[in-house]
Amino acid sequence: EGEEGINGITVELYDSQMNLLSTTVTSNNTFSEPGFYKFNNLEVGDYFVKFIPTGDYSLTIQQVGAVNGSKPDPATGLTSIINLGPNQDITEIDAGVVLPRTTANIGDFVWIDTNGDGIYTPDEIGINGVTVNLTDTIGTILATTITANNATTGLAGYYLFENLNSGDYVIEFVPQAGYSLTVQQAGLPNGSKPNPETGLTNIINLIAGVDNLTIDAGVIPCSSPSLIYAENQCICVGDPFDPLEGVTAIDCDGSEIPVIVVQNDVDNTTPGIYVVTYEATSIINGKITAKTIHVKVCDCTIGPREQAITDIFTSVALEQTALGHILNAEGEKIQKAVALGLSTAEMIAINDSVTNMTEVITNLELVLQGKLELFETCYPCGNKCCNDFLK
Repeated sequence: EGEEGINGITVELYDSQMNLLSTTVTSNNTFSEPGFYKFNNLEVGDYFVKFIPTGDYSLTIQQVGAVNGSKPDPATGLTSIINLGPNQDITEIDAGVVLPRTTANIGDFVWIDTNGDGIYTPDEIGINGVTVNLTDTIGTILATTITANNATTGLAGYYLFENLNSGDYVIEFVPQAGYSLTVQQAGLPNGSKPNPETGLTNIINLIAGVDNLTIDAGVIPCSSPSLIYAENQCICVGDPFDPLEGVTAIDCDGSEIPVIVVQNDVDNTTPGIYVVTYEATSIINGKITAKTIHVKVCDCTIGPREQAITDIFTSVALEQTALGHILNAEGEKIQKAVALGLSTAEMIAINDSVTNMTEVITNLELVLQGKLELFETCYPCGNKCCNDFLK
């Protein structure tokens, strides 16, 4: 379907001893369809038919076993021997011709090199998502594609650059995150062709009509395990606890992956130290990472002593705020005096006043610092409980 007959092709008939018996040329049939020939009124016996293409045409590949296949050997133009019986018509001795191709294709496969030897074996699978660049010999990118499922087999890892002119090309392979190129085995038919450092193959000389579908590459996954980010925690009795809050896991390629809780015995109603264990499985290499943290549940009830210390801290903070306001007021006093253009004597008096107030504030700051130093190792129970645990 979609393929037309062609007139002007010479067809010769030979006997079994290769004696030429008749010659004809393909032409229209009675329905004005091109490409037909016929040898009439033949005797019973064995024959050969030879097809001689014209112009730039050549015979297509031989498909003797197919009803609609091309019967002649493309190298000789001859069919297999044809046995013609009495009152028998044979109408399946067909031939296909093709024009010479002026372009060619480059491909075709990227696989996960499980054993890292740079040689493809049938138990290793293809991988989609690898970027493949077609470049000239000076590195200019001419086309880009990404490995995908083969349209015919459905298998992963294939790419193809089609209808390329004859000339010199280089293929560049760029694996996705988490993968790197395997060792180079450019001299082997099933070997990985690119240099693993540059991603570039050797120069490929492409000839018109001759596809090169051997430009394959192997990749290897990153081998390090994933990382789980989870830290020891401290909560007060009665506080809610979600073991997954703030917990993440990163694969060896830097992407975030799921993390699961495999153990969690935290009882937030009873003071104590509990265990939480996490696991994450690398999507790239399948390695399982585990991490255990401890969660301390503290009794954070504040007694009279702790409340008194808290009150002292609160008063220090309030006094510190008040002193800050006083200093601001003294600064504004000097700015106002300058703006009013007061006499030198008045300016000296204001400066002395500000100096005295600054000295008073400095002494009060020292008193406040003494209070803080006195109680710097004292915490309300809940804070001390947690701080001692998390040190």
